[in-house]
Amino acid sequence: LLKCSVFSDSEDNPQTLLFSATCPHWVYDVAKKYMKSKYEQIDLIGKRTQKAATTVEHLAIECHWSQRAAVIGDVIQVYSGSHGRTIVFCETKKEANELALNASIKQDCQSLHGDIPQKQREITLKGFRNGTFKVLVATNVAARGLDIPEVDLVVQSSPPK
Repeated sequence: LLKCSVFSDSEDNPQTLLFSATCPHWVYDVAKKYMKSKYEQIDLIGKRTQKAATTVEHLAIECHWSQRAAVIGDVIQVYSGSHGRTIVFCETKKEANELALNASIKQDCQSLHGDIPQKQREITLKGFRNGTFKVLVATNVAARGLDIPEVDLVVQSSPPK
């Protein structure tokens, strides 16, 4: 995201800001191209590519595929409780639908993926943000760019590839 702001009293001196959640080398090349020569770079991660917030806990739980929904349901109960919000990421739309309807996930649950019409996706996201239901099961593709505050638990239903 590149932003250039010009204030009325400083038209000859615009403020240019570049923000990026990830900083591959090409991002720095863009910065050099568009920023003034004396730009300030703030990198919160540095070379520590696996850096996570100190409040984040990572767990890996191995289970048979047939027990996956039951294990996810138990994890939600233990780590999110009855009031917390959870997002479960799946690889496929079919898996998202199956998990959202599975009785092992004992809370109100909705699925979110690319086959759901945009209007319904917006309604689903609004309901999740407002607390109408506590568990959102989404494909990785459908979840890109989501900004949902106060999510207590994030579950990846299978190892990322």
